[in-house]
Amino acid sequence: MFSFSKTERQDLLLGTLIFTLVELSVIVYQFNIFSNVNIEFFGFLALVGISCIPLFLFHEIAHKLTAQGYGLYSEFRLNKQWAIYSLLTVLIPFKIIAPGAVITTGTLDRDINARIAMAGPLVNLLLGGVFFILIFITNSEWRLIFLFTSKFTFDIALFNLLPFSILDGSKIIIWNKYVYYLLIFISVSMWLFHPFGLFGMVLL
Repeated sequence: MFSFSKTERQDLLLGTLIFTLVELSVIVYQFNIFSNVNIEFFGFLALVGISCIPLFLFHEIAHKLTAQGYGLYSEFRLNKQWAIYSLLTVLIPFKIIAPGAVITTGTLDRDINARIAMAGPLVNLLLGGVFFILIFITNSEWRLIFLFTSKFTFDIALFNLLPFSILDGSKIIIWNKYVYYLLIFISVSMWLFHPFGLFGMVLL
């Protein structure tokens, strides 16, 4: 039932790579955790980059597999124009992460469409929760890595749950407002109270 074409595998690989590069550039531009660029810095970036891979990849695969579970055709496709825009923001402080999306075709009612939309953010909330727990049970070196990866995955969940345009949130809120309010409440809370969030210092 579940399948990935050669083109899709290539697009997922490129999309994940672009996402990882953009997120790593956030560390360089916004957090500036090392005063000098050295081997330790690049080693740290490599570890964060590896831990970032499932954040984007699993989000898109969750959409795809949920759609295929309903018997629909569904594949991730890279949007070349937006992939280039996203990649260019590696060089500037302002970031865009929109290298592509899962394309689904077939008979879609409001219920199925919402379930497919929810799959991605739910995966990110789950991954973010795992990384968030690891912050408090690992040593200082890995703690910093999990701080970044958990923050990034909560960023993805919250962004995709915004009720605008083609984002996941717009499909969920027209299906069930109460489910949407619960998901957005969890996402906003984790985003705000994350150690890198607006009120995160209370957790340190």
